[in-house]
Amino acid sequence: MNLAELNELRTMLYTLRGAMCEESEPVQQMVKESEEKAREFIARLETDYPDRKGLMGGMIAVLDYLVKSGL
Repeated sequence: MNLAELNELRTMLYTLRGAMCEESEPVQQMVKESEEKAREFIARLETDYPDRKGLMGGMIAVLDYLVKSGL
């Protein structure tokens, strides 16, 4: 991943975190809990696929789902 792509992901992350700050407390808590669960899953992917290809596969799956569902 080159620097421009990394910066684009950072911008997307900043935008998503900003959007979540405007949500209600219950929604923020739900997002926090799901983020923690996702981080646990990421740790398993990194263990199973140490070259980070599993992590990339997981990211592709999430982004594909978001695009297809229109979120």
